[in-house]
Amino acid sequence: MARPRRGRDGEDLPRLTAALGRMPDLAVVIVDRALEVQAASAGARQLLGAAHGSLPSLVDPEYATIVASLVDRAVRAEGQAVEAVCAVPAEGGVLRHLDLVARDLTRDPAVSGVAVSFHDVTGWAQRETTYRAVLHQDPLTGLGNRHNLLERLAQAVRTSAPTGPRAAILMADIDSFKSVNDRRGHQEGDRLLQVVADRLVEVVGEHGSVYRVGGDEFAALLDKASEQQATLVARAAIAATSLPLGPVGPAGEAPPETAGGDPAEVSVTIGIAMFDPARRAGVPPIDTANGMLRDAYTAMYRGKAAGRKRTELFRPELKDWALVRKASTEALADQVQQLIDENRALAEAASIDYRTGLANTATFDADLERLHGRLAGAGERYSILLVDIDRFHDYNSAYGYLQGNDALSRVAATLSSALRQGDRAYRYGGEEFAALLPGARLYGAAAVAERTREAVEALRMPHPTNPGGLVTVTIGALEALPRHAAATEVFDAVNALLLKGKDAGRNRVVTPRSLSPDSSR
Repeated sequence: MARPRRGRDGEDLPRLTAALGRMPDLAVVIVDRALEVQAASAGARQLLGAAHGSLPSLVDPEYATIVASLVDRAVRAEGQAVEAVCAVPAEGGVLRHLDLVARDLTRDPAVSGVAVSFHDVTGWAQRETTYRAVLHQDPLTGLGNRHNLLERLAQAVRTSAPTGPRAAILMADIDSFKSVNDRRGHQEGDRLLQVVADRLVEVVGEHGSVYRVGGDEFAALLDKASEQQATLVARAAIAATSLPLGPVGPAGEAPPETAGGDPAEVSVTIGIAMFDPARRAGVPPIDTANGMLRDAYTAMYRGKAAGRKRTELFRPELKDWALVRKASTEALADQVQQLIDENRALAEAASIDYRTGLANTATFDADLERLHGRLAGAGERYSILLVDIDRFHDYNSAYGYLQGNDALSRVAATLSSALRQGDRAYRYGGEEFAALLPGARLYGAAAVAERTREAVEALRMPHPTNPGGLVTVTIGALEALPRHAAATEVFDAVNALLLKGKDAGRNRVVTPRSLSPDSSR
């Protein structure tokens, strides 16, 4: 602990020193406005290596000015806390990173100085460095990524002179890279990307830096260049990447080949955007960086449209080309989507019963044939239900066709709700409905049928001529068996069961084995 000293106001600091001595885990020093340490805690002495003399002399020389400025700012802040960062030497020549918080307590008679607390954030600083590298680096090529590029481009924009050489961005895209992946696989594609990255770095050299911005796209940032210099670098990059790449696979493998047996030739197209002070006047640097990136993309796409393996310099008139290209593409996409929607609507109109929203008879016939084909081919079982509204002609006579249509819709919705996931309901015609239950055995189909019958009765729709005075349904339920040679045999069999239910008094489920608990009704 530092030897007690006298403050500038002449008061002794023994009590303050004793108080700090009781704070071994805190790193706190009290300094006067001349930056001389007046008292320090044990934690500060351990962290700083000493606790006397001038405070700036206790930190790494690179941060001495920052610490001095911190105390000055604290005095001017009139009691408000101010912050800074610094580093102090540690064993082995490494630095410990510290966060500093200072507050002027000169008017407090118990302190009479500026209190500075130190917080060791070395671990956080190291992790921040690691995270920053991850967030700013492409893991495949080791180049900076898009985020890194935008930061560096914004900085280059800030330092670009109004006249003369200025920041330039070159956007490079590998032509037909997808075909390389398709022929050789993604592993070989990744190796090709690494080769292209190395060659771009070699070409750009000291003129700037290279980034992988995504997929098969690279960018080169030239901090200071003329249009002619940027164009020369772009052409050199095209030439370097157009040379035979040699084997990109494991040692001993032949180099990639085209369909004709020749070594694969990779080419790139490059778009160039130059910083234009007139166009970017008053625009924040990061927005300018994004704008230049878009301009470089526009020029690159124009180069691809003009034949690829070329360089294109962005001009303002290219924006009109880009807008026309975008509009025509969107118009074509709209037309295609309209055709898709119209075809879908036609298909639905041909397969859906417009009154109930269920699939119609034609769809039922097609689905029944498909399921029966699976039964005959792979032995996949299915069951079928045939549902008929009891005495529906009398219902229409009593209430009219509008209410009859409403009854049809309500029964259709009830049948759909009773089915399992994967089952499908159909309006077969008139007051008849059907359901196909893939994978269902007879007992399962009978359970679904009984659930449907009970749910329709629970609707409690009045029916004056039907026994019980409510709308009811009769249902035939059948499991298709291998002995049914054709789908028509299955339908005829379930229709016969339905007719037996009608003859037996209606409002019941009928199966070949009379499994329904209400089959005796």
